[in-house]
Amino acid sequence: MGRGAQEASDPLAEVKAMITQLIDRLQQQSVNEATQKTWCDAQLGKNEEVRTGAQKDIEMHIARADRLEGEIAKLGEEVNDLNASLLQNKVLRFGLNETRSNQSHENAMAVADAEENARSLEAAIAVLEEFYENLTKGTNVTSNPALDGLNSSITVVPLPEDHRAKLDVLQVLRDRYRGIIERTNAAEGEAANQWTSLQNDLDVAEAAAVRDRDYKKVEVGVLLSQLSQAREDINTSTKELEDAQAAHEDLKAPCLTAETYEERKSRRDEEIQALNEAYGMLVEYANQAITLLQEQPDTAVDLGSVRQILVDIRGEVLADLADDTQVHQDMDQWCATTVSQLQSTLRQDADRDRELMTVIETSAQAKARLESEIAQLKAELTREKAALQQHEKLRESELEQFRESEKELLLSIQQLTHAIGILRSRYEAAKPPAFDAAEEQKRLEAERERIYAGTSFGNATVPDGAPPGGTAGAPDSALPDGAPPVENRTAQEDGTTLVSVAAEV
Repeated sequence: MGRGAQEASDPLAEVKAMITQLIDRLQQQSVNEATQKTWCDAQLGKNEEVRTGAQKDIEMHIARADRLEGEIAKLGEEVNDLNASLLQNKVLRFGLNETRSNQSHENAMAVADAEENARSLEAAIAVLEEFYENLTKGTNVTSNPALDGLNSSITVVPLPEDHRAKLDVLQVLRDRYRGIIERTNAAEGEAANQWTSLQNDLDVAEAAAVRDRDYKKVEVGVLLSQLSQAREDINTSTKELEDAQAAHEDLKAPCLTAETYEERKSRRDEEIQALNEAYGMLVEYANQAITLLQEQPDTAVDLGSVRQILVDIRGEVLADLADDTQVHQDMDQWCATTVSQLQSTLRQDADRDRELMTVIETSAQAKARLESEIAQLKAELTREKAALQQHEKLRESELEQFRESEKELLLSIQQLTHAIGILRSRYEAAKPPAFDAAEEQKRLEAERERIYAGTSFGNATVPDGAPPGGTAGAPDSALPDGAPPVENRTAQEDGTTLVSVAAEV
């Protein structure tokens, strides 16, 4: 039988073929939608991951930028503190130099004054010793040519105790001034050594501060570079987030329509089931076509209803096919534009990861270096504090010694002033009158006549040029029996008178 005969024998063959095609197409659409659902889920998951990662990166970069800004501000404060410390060291150095200059000048003045006072006391002691020595030995008597014959008859008078006490006081004062000179010179040497040590300490502290300041400035530069990179990373991550959000908007049309995949699948399953039922009805109608046409004339009405159902289903299937085709085209276009962007984003992420690893390694090295330098600086600070405390103690000790020396100096000056007043009053009270040779000669002649009065030499005439006290060339045998020599007798009987006369001369 030919084709026409088959169609004539099976008038519903074309309808059944169309229903079979619709079922196959709906099943293929179901498979395509399942594939699209898998793709959409994967793309939406990647997009969600990209958006979440970009958001986390933004938060991380913002936190990093805030941390870098805080570290930069802290380093800036530390640099300012170091500059203030350097300025303070300069002021301290200037004060130390000024104090040292004043102290050196004061010590030099104190030594000069002490040396001047010691020389004055030495001269006063020499003058007093000479004065007392002349006074005890009768220098004024024996220096007179008229009393040369009495040199061997003068008795030395011992130095009184009050005169010796005065000399002892002056010698004690002189020794005190010498002690002040020695202590002042020793204090000057110690102060010079301390000043040198302080200068060295200040040099070390200043060098350390300059080194720390320069290093912190370099660190600030590094942190500023990292801050600039962090801000660029924030901008990059923000751009990635915006691109991911735009991609998410593009995915809404093919993947996030108002009708979900489950709803479309349920509707399509119902349509397939309805087509299967219609196909079964057509098969049943085909098998019983003749019987049905003979027994039930109203079957044509049922066939019209089935045809109308199939037409409606065909319209819906065609509409779904048009929608699916448009969705597929949109997905192809989105994939073409998104794949290159995703690849570029992945490359940027890889570059940023490498940069982050480099920054992390650099930061770790810088941290280790900073910790080592901080430990060294703490040790240096501890040593500097100990040295400063020692210098303060030495300074206090030196100040106490200077005050004691000043007290001794004032006491010595007071005692010296008192001794000089005593010496001046004694000197003015014991000042001898002016020497008159003629009057002195007359007084001595009168005294000689009084001494020799009542002796055999009482009326003797002293030749010109003979020494007072006897005739020229008179031997000792001319004296009365039992009488001692003239010089010895005069010294024994009238020594006191001669000594008093010599003292007055």
